[in-house]
Formats: sequence, C-alpha cells, structure tokens
Amino acid sequence: MALLASGIVGLIVPGAQGEATATTTVATSTTATTLPTPTTSLQSTTTTTVALETLTEFVDRFRAALDADDLGFVFSRLHPQVIAGFGDALCRAWVDREILVLEEYELTGEPGPVGEQQVETPAGDLPVADVFTAPIRFIFQGQTFESEGSFAYFDGLIYWMGQCR
Repeated sequence: MALLASGIVGLIVPGAQGEATATTTVATSTTATTLPTPTTSLQSTTTTTVALETLTEFVDRFRAALDADDLGFVFSRLHPQVIAGFGDALCRAWVDREILVLEEYELTGEPGPVGEQQVETPAGDLPVADVFTAPIRFIFQGQTFESEGSFAYFDGLIYWMGQCR
C-alpha cells in the first residue's frame, strides 16, 4: 500500500526583518514496500556411493596382467604404503623378478574381515586401513603354493600387499 501525498504549498513566512519570504514545501511521495517473507531453502545433498572393486575382479585382472608380463599394472596395484616404505626402485625390481613369474594365480576361498594393519618396512611401521586376507593359489618356479594373500581397499580399488626384497 502506498501513501502518496504531493503538492506545493506556498507559505508566506515573515523574514527576520519583517519581510515576507516565500517558502515552498514539497511533500514527497512515500511508498510502503512489503518485503518478501524470507524462505528457508534446503539444499539437496547427494551421496555418491563408489562401487568397490570386488576381490574376484581384482584377481582376474591381476592374473591377466601376470600372464601378459604387464609390470605396469602389477606394480601400479602394489599398495602405495608398501612402495613408500620400501622404495620405488626396490619394489619395482622385486615385482619384476619375483611376482611377474607367478603363474595360475587364483582365489581359492572367501576373504576375511577388513581391518587396519601395520606394514613393517625399512622406513618404519606404516598403517594401512581396510586390509583383508584371502586364500590364494599360484605356481612359482614350477611348484604350487597355497597361501593367504593380503589385500587392501584404497580409493575404491583393491591393492595387493607385499614385502619388497
């Protein structure tokens, strides 16, 4: 609602010396503005679930990389804490010399529970989260071995654990 009053009113006001002085008064328009009622806006939050790589998917990729002598893949999936603790050069040489020669690498059972583990390295014990083990079988230099592989989730992917020697 707006109240509008305008007009010019001439008044004759006696001056200091008794002279008449014309004064003009202008009434300005006044507008009443209704401000919008504040609203509360709820922001939508979206939770994105990153699908974790399964152990079966990882073992299939790992075995294919071993069969293809793909040092790049096998080394890239050695857990970063292992590489940090032993050093890039030592780990790369170990993977090339001893891991790439594994044959018929396979998962033979279900993985165990996920937990935290300390990895013993020359740089000291390093914590690794989301570690688990699973039974595996492979052939090394003509002999079949049954063992427990150690793995860890990291950024939605599975990495393998080892002791670079």
